[in-house]
Amino acid sequence: MKKHIPNLFTLCNLLSGCTGVVCAMRGNFEAVLITLMVSEFFDFFDGFAARALGAYSAIGKELDSLADLVSFGLCPAVCLFSWYGIAQPGIPFLRWFPFVLTAASALRLAKFNIDTRQSTSFLGLATSGCALLLTPLAVYSFYTDGFLHTLMGTVWFTPVLTVVFSFLLVCELPMFSLK
Repeated sequence: MKKHIPNLFTLCNLLSGCTGVVCAMRGNFEAVLITLMVSEFFDFFDGFAARALGAYSAIGKELDSLADLVSFGLCPAVCLFSWYGIAQPGIPFLRWFPFVLTAASALRLAKFNIDTRQSTSFLGLATSGCALLLTPLAVYSFYTDGFLHTLMGTVWFTPVLTVVFSFLLVCELPMFSLK
């Protein structure tokens, strides 16, 4: 029974991420931040529970990556997609650019699962770290009327931000880990 406890936390992460995607599609960006924090909570505790209970499993590892892809790869991309669509409604092609983050997140998670060098630190930006940087930035800029709002609303800022963070996700730079 104890081997299923970490997977229960992982599924809660996944469900929170799905909720965040729906909230982002509806333009409820405050709720996206809440679901992101809930996902982060469950993502931390699924790993904590697995280590504390010695309940590691191959299915748990794969399930964790799938949940992280939705919560920290897809949800921030949908948030940027929705915000960019509001800021730049006349440029439909560039609006889809944030989904490059989802693809980069999938690649990063797949690399992490097979890379034995990442047992104590990360190579490349963790998907949860990327989400924690980008999502609050987008949400804050949506609800304020200042420099950040203007910058995020420019035509090329979101696509460039997407490229930079996508690179950071898949690069081989050593990054800090809370493991």
